[in-house]
Amino acid sequence: MLIMNRSHQSFLQQNGSTLLEKEAEICGFKTYQFRSSNGYGKTSIFELGSRATISFSDHLYYNDFEYAVLSEDSVVIHQYDSILTDNRFRIGQVHTGMQYIERTAENEVQRYIIKKGTPAKTIGIQLMPEYYDYYLKKEFNIGYSAFEEMLHCNTREMCIPSLSAVFHQILGFRGDDISSTIFYRAKIDEAVSLLFQNAKRAKSGAAISKTDYRSIINIVEYMAQNVDIALSLGEMAECAYMSPAKFKYTFQSVMGHSFSEHFFLLRMAKACDLLLNSNEYITAIAQSVGYKNVGSFSTQFKRYAGILPSEYRATKVR
Repeated sequence: MLIMNRSHQSFLQQNGSTLLEKEAEICGFKTYQFRSSNGYGKTSIFELGSRATISFSDHLYYNDFEYAVLSEDSVVIHQYDSILTDNRFRIGQVHTGMQYIERTAENEVQRYIIKKGTPAKTIGIQLMPEYYDYYLKKEFNIGYSAFEEMLHCNTREMCIPSLSAVFHQILGFRGDDISSTIFYRAKIDEAVSLLFQNAKRAKSGAAISKTDYRSIINIVEYMAQNVDIALSLGEMAECAYMSPAKFKYTFQSVMGHSFSEHFFLLRMAKACDLLLNSNEYITAIAQSVGYKNVGSFSTQFKRYAGILPSEYRATKVR
């Protein structure tokens, strides 16, 4: 039986969501729905005991929706696949594609506002004290001090494409109660491992000059805006005013993976967005992310999300 945490319960009460009995279980999730003069949407929640929570929300509001929740002692990892807010949102102005990590304290009032007219699609993991105080130590010999250092090294707003892959693999999973619990637990651990990896990269970033670091970030932003064309390492190295060898090393040092792998992750994240948020044919989506052959695109997408594009698109019924 789901014992909902306080922040989720408060949010669902304020937008008027109720449990969908006819969809009692979707891969271990419970789905809550609202439809009123304020808007409509669904929120699906999975709880791994008292350790962690995974949630997906897909809402649309007709008027700006402002709400407040009483926080719990936890660590929140969120990704916004679609959002429009303003500076009254707790973490400031939020944008589509944004990832963030935040430590929340017990009994802290958090106020948010979501702007009208733009779908609010979020994916999140909430880690509870039992996870980082006990589970990490027991299973991986990772003490709280190491976990706290990891939080300190990660910037509040992040850009980790492989974390996006984890989120979308969770969203696309199909299985029974037993397999889903095992799968989701592994994906929560994988998400945390990526945060540790990102923290390690941030700590070692001192070896990279500020100029070179900024050059790589500029290239990454350019890549994200041009997933439909073929970008070579040599061309990007020239744009960054580096030799190919230096660019390859610097890119790996800053981003934690290779240029080609990062471009692949960006393309797949964009494909996920188009599959869920547009009615374009899969062939057109493949071309939009740089694949001329839809068969090749489907193969690579399955490598990323674990399921075919058509199967992934079907998940938006949540």
